[in-house]
Amino acid sequence: MKVYTMYFSPTGGTQKLLRILAGELGTPAEMDFSLPGKDYGTYRFEPGDVCFVGVPSFGGRVPGKALENLTKVRAHGAAAVAVVSYGNRAYEDTLLELRKALEGCGFRVVAAVAGVTEHSIMHQYGAGRPDERDCQILRTMAKEIGKKLLKPDSWKDFFVPGRVPYKEYHTIPLIPEADKSCRGCGLCAARCPVEAIPGER
Repeated sequence: MKVYTMYFSPTGGTQKLLRILAGELGTPAEMDFSLPGKDYGTYRFEPGDVCFVGVPSFGGRVPGKALENLTKVRAHGAAAVAVVSYGNRAYEDTLLELRKALEGCGFRVVAAVAGVTEHSIMHQYGAGRPDERDCQILRTMAKEIGKKLLKPDSWKDFFVPGRVPYKEYHTIPLIPEADKSCRGCGLCAARCPVEAIPGER
């Protein structure tokens, strides 16, 4: 069984959750699907693989760019664990929407996890999360997921919170601005998956 993490994680919070979870099953290969200009058609899996797939909750939904990039991935029946990070408020329909998107790519979703991380913009919310208690809970969840993966007959339908039709998504007009600590290297602008950060200061 090969273990992977695949994340849409522009600020690193979702990636951190996946590393904690997947790390209990071995040393995962990491795949980032938030990189602008990347050919995600090269992201392919086999039936014996397991992939922890993570996205942040934006307004209670999967980020639109993450959904767009996921449609290009081909899973071929690999097992997936749907993982959603949220900034200490709520994740609403995100986990259900992610599960459906993964099934549309050909994954067999065997488990779903939602975890609190520090908010990517308003850092006072969820500050320091996941903390040590969170990590302990995530590791316990990962061990249970590992047991489930050994019993394919147990991969039956299970409840994931959320409603269809999904919550209507309303964007918040926000243009990030550099503060005094900016060195002008341009890395954040180059890595932004939706090209929201200007290349010039």
